[in-house]
Amino acid sequence: MTRTCALGSGPGYDYSPDSVGLAYCEKKSLRNKEFVSVKNALELYQRGKVTEALEEAQSSPKSMERFRLLAGIMIRQNIDGKGSENILRLIEKWKRFAPDSPEPWVKQLEIHIYDRQISLAKKVYVGIRKRAPGHSITLFYKGLILQLSGRLMEAHDAFIKSIELRKSSDDNDTTAARNRAIAAEMVYQVEMGEHPGSHGVKRRGIMSNSKVIMLLRSCVEAWDKEAHQGEKCSEKLSSELSNSWRLLGLNGMGEVWAAHCFRKSLSWNEHLEPARSNLLFALNYSPEISPEEIYQEHLKAGRWVHLHHPERNLVFKNVPEQDKNLKVGYISSDFRNHSVAHFILPVLQQHDERHVTSYVYSTGAASDSFTDEIRNSAKYFRSIKTLSTEARLKQITNDQIDILIDLNGHSGDGCIAVLAARAAPLQVTWLGYPNTTGLDTVDYRIVDRVTDPPPEAQRLCTEQLLYMPRTFSVFQAHHELPELDAGKHQSTTGICFGSFNAWAKLSDALICTWSKILSRSPGSTLLIKNLAMDRRSNRERVLEKFNQQGIESTRIKFRGFIANRYDQLKVYLEVDLTLDSFPYNGTTTNCESYIMGVPVLARTGMDHRSRVSASQLTVLNLEELITGSEGDYVEKAVELASDRARLAMLSKGLREKMLSSPLMDAEGFTRELETVYRQIWTTWCEQYGQSARH
Repeated sequence: MTRTCALGSGPGYDYSPDSVGLAYCEKKSLRNKEFVSVKNALELYQRGKVTEALEEAQSSPKSMERFRLLAGIMIRQNIDGKGSENILRLIEKWKRFAPDSPEPWVKQLEIHIYDRQISLAKKVYVGIRKRAPGHSITLFYKGLILQLSGRLMEAHDAFIKSIELRKSSDDNDTTAARNRAIAAEMVYQVEMGEHPGSHGVKRRGIMSNSKVIMLLRSCVEAWDKEAHQGEKCSEKLSSELSNSWRLLGLNGMGEVWAAHCFRKSLSWNEHLEPARSNLLFALNYSPEISPEEIYQEHLKAGRWVHLHHPERNLVFKNVPEQDKNLKVGYISSDFRNHSVAHFILPVLQQHDERHVTSYVYSTGAASDSFTDEIRNSAKYFRSIKTLSTEARLKQITNDQIDILIDLNGHSGDGCIAVLAARAAPLQVTWLGYPNTTGLDTVDYRIVDRVTDPPPEAQRLCTEQLLYMPRTFSVFQAHHELPELDAGKHQSTTGICFGSFNAWAKLSDALICTWSKILSRSPGSTLLIKNLAMDRRSNRERVLEKFNQQGIESTRIKFRGFIANRYDQLKVYLEVDLTLDSFPYNGTTTNCESYIMGVPVLARTGMDHRSRVSASQLTVLNLEELITGSEGDYVEKAVELASDRARLAMLSKGLREKMLSSPLMDAEGFTRELETVYRQIWTTWCEQYGQSARH
């Protein structure tokens, strides 16, 4: 098994065999026997002949190069089975042949960190500092040691200094740029509490989030530029640069430049499959990209996935009986406190076991009370997070699932490769992703006639659209609901608009639209609630955007994360009218708004991502709150802001209307869903019977 530092690859010296490289050996005098032997050993290793490479290296004369290569091979392969003991002995010999070099000390420090021996790592760091004082690498490892010790402020400063320090004469331009980029990633991890030693503590106030992202972006861009200008990058360096671009894109999700980051990530490593799904997801947030362009990107991605994960040549053993009890599998990474869970849980609870046996395949690591409810509601619950794609396919196939329901699409830790290889006779995508998968092996997609109007919607979807008779999803409310404020619309002050959508949905274009509403609604305010508003830097960034549109900061209010769902719902009591996002509509937050008696004003578009709110409002007979353009959206908001009596009428009885609507008719919806399942299964059986007869 390849062994790498548990903390990720730091910007230190890379002493894997690949980094030793033939170029290194070529610089040496090949008349010297030790260099010839090292070169031969390296060539053997690069051809995959590990045992022969070790024998050749061990037979060479003792030298720095011999121990350097042996340590690199053993670290990369971890073939001795004796942990770090033998590797550390090699490094000690390496030190004796290179007493002034920090290289073996760096490798020793990384091994101690891998083994979580922080006290030993601290002692080794002294040796690095002695041999390379003031070097950017030394400052990086100083930051790492401080971070692992929980001294985050000092760690932050050390990382920043390592970025600012000019490259040493020993570094080439690409190496220096790489080191600064990885140090910038460490700064980000310190800020977000996402690294060992941080203990989940976010260091708000050290740097603003926007400055951290700008720092990371500038460092990654510089590294990319140097890498393009230099010699061809190794596979390892290309992989690192790809990962850095993806990290940057994830933290810019919703920004216009996020898609660019994911494209750059894939340009360095096309096999980083999460980046491909990230790219597709990012496109859904963009108001500048047309549905047709997004569809073409999904087709392109689908072709790549099918090329690298071809459909298996497998005859399923499922019995093609039309009336049998159907084995239906639901696969997702979001069986937890997540939007998907609010919509799949009521279905699992209402499945008729006489007709459907439910299987849940969880690819997520997180587990909470929602996970427990889902586990208790499904007939079978299987955690497949740690399984390979092949093992996941085998598990689902061995369970003889008749219909596999994908709840991720290109979101979260999805199973695109599993779907491409086909794990079940019928595969359906639903709920978790507002677009097509782009895969030929996903047979159907569950929608309704408002989210995906026929026949136009079919041309933007590789799957056959399955139309539910009333609505495409059903919502489960919290078991305890706050009491409504019946008198809030009697106020004579300006109304409070609200937005509860995720941060990535709040585009510059949307803020511009909301600013038009606020500027024409005297005394009105806007409350924005989402997780990102916990960070002061994000709040300042939002205020700056509104200020640029002429809206005073005092008119914008913020709420961040609230763990207790009851208390979270109470925030809606502060709002008179919810302004939905566009082009990516809300779903869960809209349902919560209806339950709390707050109408939702929506702008609809041409594809599913921008028609979910229209579907919900149609079911609730609130079509007057559906607008088709920015101008209509602004006019309707301004009109309602000046007509509290009309707002009161829209709010009156909205909770009861929602609770009794198809949006919350779990039993009725599940019967309809089971009917759809039976229909597509019957079609498969008929086709199977025909193919069997021929």
